[in-house]
Amino acid sequence: MRSEHRLDDLFQVEEGGADDRFRAEPPGDGFLFGGLTMALLLGAAARTVGPGLQPKSFHALFLRPGQWGPTLDLEVGRISDSAAFATRHIAAEQAGKTLVSGLVTFHAPEPGDDWQEPMPVVPPPESLDARPGTFGSGADPIELRPVEPSAPGFGESIHPFWARVRHPLGDDALLGWSAVLFTSDYMVISTPFARGTNAGAQLVTRTLEHSVWFHRPPLDDDWLLYAADATTVVGGRYLARGTVHDRAGRLLASFTQQGMIRSPSGAAPPSR
Repeated sequence: MRSEHRLDDLFQVEEGGADDRFRAEPPGDGFLFGGLTMALLLGAAARTVGPGLQPKSFHALFLRPGQWGPTLDLEVGRISDSAAFATRHIAAEQAGKTLVSGLVTFHAPEPGDDWQEPMPVVPPPESLDARPGTFGSGADPIELRPVEPSAPGFGESIHPFWARVRHPLGDDALLGWSAVLFTSDYMVISTPFARGTNAGAQLVTRTLEHSVWFHRPPLDDDWLLYAADATTVVGGRYLARGTVHDRAGRLLASFTQQGMIRSPSGAAPPSR
């Protein structure tokens, strides 16, 4: 029986023995999921800002892959602070090599207009089938219910999909933001491949950059709709854009991802 991961356990960040340095020891084996690295970095950066500031944006450059198991060293650099804003440089290192580098910004929400474009029209999650998955040699802490069926693996897009945490996160607002950031990286590398083609099954795809803009806080642990699509594929790279809505239709976050597409043989990958 597979072990079961909980997000509140996976997101644990400890003091690293020096100012603005932290560490984490994610369990499991194999390649380290980029969404988890981002969530850990957000948690580390949030420890360095004052009360009332909420995550505004997160921007990550993925420089090299990491591994489950070995300690992650998380470094935060204080770029700027004010009563309303804070900006932090972030870096995740493993065995002395930088895996991820980027920026996190925070903002104290202010009064003003509140409007958005409508969410996509999709069936409710209760009418859809779950997609099984594993995560770091254990059970996936996120339950996924794609709007349309797709092939197993990473060979074709599964967006849009409903997702929710399997274990409640409680009233910790940062855990809610971290869960959105974590899940925004799910299966985006498959968006360049149209559903029904399985065109990416024999290709190598990797995330190069991932950015998230946080708009509204999650209010509970209910289902969230993640909808992403690739906007272009060129020069061995793709760019995807996506949104995160709650069941009430509130736009919680927007995200983009740029990634690499390569053929193991070196031949040009098939077109969409």
